[in-house]
Amino acid sequence: MVKKLYLVRHATAEETQSGFKDIDRNLNATGLRDANRLGNFLASNQIMPDMVISSDAIRAQQTAQVIAEQIKFTFSKIKVDADIYEASVRTLLRVINEFENGDEVLLVAHNPGITFLAEYLTGENVGNMAPGSLTVIKLQANSWKEISEKTGSLESIRHPD
Repeated sequence: MVKKLYLVRHATAEETQSGFKDIDRNLNATGLRDANRLGNFLASNQIMPDMVISSDAIRAQQTAQVIAEQIKFTFSKIKVDADIYEASVRTLLRVINEFENGDEVLLVAHNPGITFLAEYLTGENVGNMAPGSLTVIKLQANSWKEISEKTGSLESIRHPD
């Protein structure tokens, strides 16, 4: 059975400001535009994940919501997971291995973990996933529990326009 993992690095956020926590940063105008374009790209390619899961950082949630709006994915079905914020590959892999349903999942996370995860799963040199970029990984597995190092193949990478 084929599974697809859509890895999205949250879009561009406001600069860190004194007195504000990193986790509370919002998308800036460029980030909103790039998230919107990414959502439109997914919609125009008729990509509808079974699940959307996001870090609990505001910028990641906003990225997921903008994409969800474009692909007509119900906001209330977006799963927010605090473990994804600043997560290592090991933590991101655990999150993926815990998926129970669906064959296509969109995961909104952060660098460097999201880039390292793409490289770990595919064995490819992905480089640096820029804010608002998408990496699509095809996985041959019957269950998300089977996903581990080099079990996927890199299908595509899309950077913001």
